[in-house]
Amino acid sequence: MEIYIKNSKILFELLPEKDQPKKTALKPHADLMKHALVTDIGSKVEDINIGDVITLYVTTMFMIEKNVGFCSERDVIFTNNIPQKGKVHIHRQSKNPLQPLSNAVVINSNSPDIEKGEKVFYREGQSMQLPDNTEIISETQIYYSELD
Repeated sequence: MEIYIKNSKILFELLPEKDQPKKTALKPHADLMKHALVTDIGSKVEDINIGDVITLYVTTMFMIEKNVGFCSERDVIFTNNIPQKGKVHIHRQSKNPLQPLSNAVVINSNSPDIEKGEKVFYREGQSMQLPDNTEIISETQIYYSELD
C-alpha cells in the first residue's frame, strides 16, 4: 500500500523507544510526548522537511501502523528541538506580585531577536503547558529582556 500525504499533513515514523521522553519523578507525564522522524509531507507544509525530527503530543498523532502515523503541521510542538515559527520555549521564573509582567528564561526560540538563555518579561495569557513544566508562548507576548 502506497500512501500519498495531502495538504498540511505530515507522515512520520516514531523514533525507537530509547529516544522517546521518559517518565521521571520530576517529569511524571513526559511520556505524553513522542519524537518522530518525518518521512513525507503534504504540498502545503511550509516549515517542516523530510528528515526533520518532530515532537508531538500523543493525542495529536493518528497511527496507521505500529510506529507509522500522521499529524497536521499545526500539531508539531518542536522541529529539531526548536519551537514553531513565532513561538518561544520558556521556563517560568518566580513572579513578582507587584509587577504586571512575568519573567522566564528562554530554553529555545525560532525568533532571531530572542536568544537561548535570555531572561525575558512577558504578559501571561495563552500558553501551551508541557509535561516538564515548561511552556510555549507566542513571541508577541514578550515585552523586553534583561541583561545580567
